[in-house]
Amino acid sequence: SALKAWAGKNDSIKAGQDELLKRAKANGLACQGKYTPGSIESLASRSSNLVPTHSY
Repeated sequence: SALKAWAGKNDSIKAGQDELLKRAKANGLACQGKYTPGSIESLASRSSNLVPTHSY
């Protein structure tokens, strides 16, 4: 999600950093058992990475 926000563009560096901070905060809360799904809005939370036809 941070890479998607940054997209390799100099003018998007701040957006990429902000996205990374959101993911780090969510991860930190999850490690403590304090994360509530949907409580931190990010690019990653807006879409699914599920590939329905993928064989796992």
